Amino acid sequence: MKNPEQSCLLNAKGLTVIAEGKVLIEEIELSLLPGSLDVIVGPNGAGKSTLLRALTGETILDAGTITLDGKAFADYDSIELATRRACLPQSSSLAFPFTIREVVSLGRHPHRESDAAT
Repeated sequence: MKNPEQSCLLNAKGLTVIAEGKVLIEEIELSLLPGSLDVIVGPNGAGKSTLLRALTGETILDAGTITLDGKAFADYDSIELATRRACLPQSSSLAFPFTIREVVSLGRHPHRESDAAT
């Protein structure tokens, strides 16, 4: 019998993030399946952005675990993890006048086969 957690693309258990003594998210559990469309909704200050930062590894967890295809985030090296997930913030400022194509191409860097490939 297949473990239901292994069929999840992304699985989070007990996610807790605390900043400056304030609990931002606590004991969050989430399972995302391949091909599904999932939505995170809530009022301002509910922890949506904190949850997304935790799920991408941008925020350090105070408690909990995140697995991608049944493998803990901590067990991926940075290149392998970069080829599996990507995150683009709502807004960002760039110091150079990059085109959209150039910005998207930057995200392809971990997929290069060699240093000669672009």
